[in-house]
Amino acid sequence: MATQTTRKSATATPPGGFRRLCRGIDRRLGPADERWAKPPAVASLLCVPALLFYALSIDEFGLDDRRSGVATMAFAGLVALALAWLLPHRESARFGRVTFAVTGAALLLLPALLFASVMIAWICVV
Repeated sequence: MATQTTRKSATATPPGGFRRLCRGIDRRLGPADERWAKPPAVASLLCVPALLFYALSIDEFGLDDRRSGVATMAFAGLVALALAWLLPHRESARFGRVTFAVTGAALLLLPALLFASVMIAWICVV
C-alpha cells in the first residue's frame, strides 16, 4: 500500500490566530505591491552623488553648523527617503512611497545643484 506524504511549504501561513491577522492586514492594506522598491531605489541612486558631495565638502558647504539651512534640508531629505523605504509594501501605500521618495530626492539634490550652478557661473565670469 503506497502512502502519500505531504510536506508543508516554508512560505505557508501557519494556522490559527496569525493567519487571521495576516488576512485582516491584507484586507485593510490591499494586495502586496510587486514593484514596491522601484521609487525609493531610483531616488536613492540619484541622491548618492549629492550625499558624496556633502560628505566631501562639509566645511565649504556649511554642513558643520547645526543651524544651517543646507544641513536641515539634507537631514529632512534623508528622513523622507528613509520613510519611503519603510512604508508597507502594499499597493495602497504606493502614492506615499513615491511622494516621500521624490521629496527626499528634491531636498537632497536642490542645494547641491544650486551650489554647482553658482560655481559654474562664477568660473565662467572669472
